Amino acid sequence: MSYNVEIVKLLIIAYYKIMKGSVFTFTLQHKQVLFLSIFILLVFAFLPKAEASVYGDQTLSVGSRGAAVSVLQNDLTRQGFNTYGVDGIFDQNTHNAVENFQRAKGIQVDGIVGSQTKSALQEEVAKSIALRASLRYSDQTLSIGSRGEAVSALQDDLTRQGFNTYGVDGIFGQNTHNAVENFQRAKGIQADGIVGPQTKLALQEEVAKSNAYRASLTYNANTNNNTNTTVSRGSRTDIHRYPHLSKVNGEFGQFRYRSLQGGRIEIDPVWVQENIVTITLPGLNRQVQVHKNAAPNFIHAFTLIKKGTANINGREVPLLSLIETMDGTWVPRHVMWNPSRGLSNHSWGTAIDINAAGNLRYVCPTNEPNHPNLILWEKAFKPAGFSWGNRFNDAMHYEIIR
Repeated sequence: MSYNVEIVKLLIIAYYKIMKGSVFTFTLQHKQVLFLSIFILLVFAFLPKAEASVYGDQTLSVGSRGAAVSVLQNDLTRQGFNTYGVDGIFDQNTHNAVENFQRAKGIQVDGIVGSQTKSALQEEVAKSIALRASLRYSDQTLSIGSRGEAVSALQDDLTRQGFNTYGVDGIFGQNTHNAVENFQRAKGIQADGIVGPQTKLALQEEVAKSNAYRASLTYNANTNNNTNTTVSRGSRTDIHRYPHLSKVNGEFGQFRYRSLQGGRIEIDPVWVQENIVTITLPGLNRQVQVHKNAAPNFIHAFTLIKKGTANINGREVPLLSLIETMDGTWVPRHVMWNPSRGLSNHSWGTAIDINAAGNLRYVCPTNEPNHPNLILWEKAFKPAGFSWGNRFNDAMHYEIIR
């Protein structure tokens, strides 16, 4: 892909100069309008030159079928031109929606999706992406120390794109900073961990692509397509995009995935959507993502931790006080981030790491009876159905195997 880098540089410089008040004095409303305008311009600056349409190379009309039609239906509906279903079949409803869109855009109204209609619809989608980015992540630059709903949205989107923030808590900490850097590196953006206009736009573009991809799979799941294969609970996924197949991890299933840098993996988003849920851990009041079948175990364990105490050297202490750090839970990766090793159970959202520092080792119950992780295992995680990684010299690790 070829991008107009100079336009991008000029737009970003202009944005920051104006936002800092070094050019003119702007009201908050003026700045918000300017922010959105520059976002929309950035969209077009980043559009690839001579790239094939996401709606395919063929003209689409009544009778057309396939993933390109699914994407078309999804985009038309999101722009307010309802096709009454995203099924990959170009029927009369889709024809009517196309005509309504063409009429609204001043294009020849024939219900046929050729290059002009495709281009116009892609422009509208690009504007929507920019608008969603400005609304979803706010018009402020996000970095370490930022808090609020915009940060929560950022964390959720990063994690769903395979850049795990280790929790969705609305607090921009080091884990979120690292996830942003990894995303920026993957997209060829300056990796500074700061979420400005360019990073927001790139992330919303990836979110939009994922949404369109899932929409196309809705069609594929109901057709006989030999390039797809069934995984987990009957979903279908593109084996060319996700060439690797995981082991069957008991009731937590199996998924297809592709390898990323640094020992990370990206899991088929359909499997993620069907199986990974967000819960709040009692006591910690922290949101984490786990496998839906493991959610009751996590909630049970942390309910016991919230309510429980332990006697240490004659003093009764809350179990919550024994937790210094908590990492995980759903982290798609290889064991120890090593691509030559198998997949970690964190990839299924069935594991959690407590008090990681200094605990990648064996804790001897006889010699260390008051070790926090031993107490947490006996009083919370074991009753909640977890196994303890202490058996393989990883005392920080608790996981569900069934």
